[in-house]
Amino acid sequence: MFILAGAPDDPLDALDGGTPLERIAPGAIAALAGAGRIGIASTTPDAMDPGPDTGTLSLLGYDPRDGHPGRAALEALAAGLAPEPQERVARLSLLSVGPAERGRPGAVLSAAPATSPEEAAALIDAILASWRDLEPKPSWSRLLEHGSSWALLAEPDGGPPLAVTAPWFLVGAPWRQHVPRGRTSEHKRLSRRLEAAALALSEHPVNAARAEEGLPPINAAWLWGWGRLGSVQPFDERFGIGAAFLSTSPLPAAIGAWLGMENHVLPFEALAHEAIACLRTCNLVIVHVSEPHECAVHGDAPGKVAALEKIDRELIAPVYASLSQEYGDPESHPGLPGWRLLVTSDHATPCDLRRPDPGMVPVLLAGAWVRSLVQRGFTEAAAQESDLVIDPGHTLMEFFLRGGLAKVRGR
Repeated sequence: MFILAGAPDDPLDALDGGTPLERIAPGAIAALAGAGRIGIASTTPDAMDPGPDTGTLSLLGYDPRDGHPGRAALEALAAGLAPEPQERVARLSLLSVGPAERGRPGAVLSAAPATSPEEAAALIDAILASWRDLEPKPSWSRLLEHGSSWALLAEPDGGPPLAVTAPWFLVGAPWRQHVPRGRTSEHKRLSRRLEAAALALSEHPVNAARAEEGLPPINAAWLWGWGRLGSVQPFDERFGIGAAFLSTSPLPAAIGAWLGMENHVLPFEALAHEAIACLRTCNLVIVHVSEPHECAVHGDAPGKVAALEKIDRELIAPVYASLSQEYGDPESHPGLPGWRLLVTSDHATPCDLRRPDPGMVPVLLAGAWVRSLVQRGFTEAAAQESDLVIDPGHTLMEFFLRGGLAKVRGR
């Protein structure tokens, strides 16, 4: 299974009205589409944010609405952090907010403002200090790790966490519009924390220095992604096969680790070789590649096309060739074991939007006992026209592994 993160897109002026998937040069993906079947899948359930956590869980056969451990808990696992069993993890994101206009609150300019690790540490320390003035000590958050615009915090598990949208959905609007409304103690606590953080940051020397340098302020914070790693049915128990998860990004690989899979974070250049090697010891290999999403976040449409062509040429093509050579076609040679290959995405990331989008994603299924009477390309438009609709998306794994096999074997 190849998960091309953020590959689906909208028609783009930069590509003469086409999408990156429509503009890639013919190669392995085109050959697989010609011999296989195109469909569409829903990887983001209603009322959930799209992202690698939600989408990858869906594609691996797990309903994200049931037992999602939380984005922050998965990030902590990916970073090798170890919260206490009685703690939950939250993600703190620093925000850059523009000035008020005509009496209206300023809009969020960036959900990941660029700053140095030293500046970020000072700002995060100020936020945590402001919270300690608000709350009794048993509820204090402790810092697990921080980057240039974010931190992972551990805090006492206070029960079901609030559903708070991811920070990239705040850009272009005042952040207070997105604060969950409610009368519970959790709602009130979150609101107090965010207001205290904004006050602490507005008066911080780091922002005074940034103003002198002509840099945008880092003047608000966002708390989201709460969760803790609970028990989960391992993948091999759920589907009866062993699997390996390979990725260029730690977060998706952490999901594979949480589900009990062999997992590796590797540079892109090592993925094809490792995937072929893992197929000799595992029944299933999942390869997650983040480059298309990263190009889209930067609005780089030509770069996204180039990334998809590189994936096609240097990753999918050699694995496809190895599968065909080593496992063959059991329909024409009954003694051969056969193979299946799936190409899809965890979510769309439109270049014009520059963030994940919850729309449905195209699916390409090829291999043993997979045939279609209608020839389609692996594009968004072709997928929309297909009669193969996988909704909810977490049922795709079962279809990929076993769809059509029982009928053929029962002849």
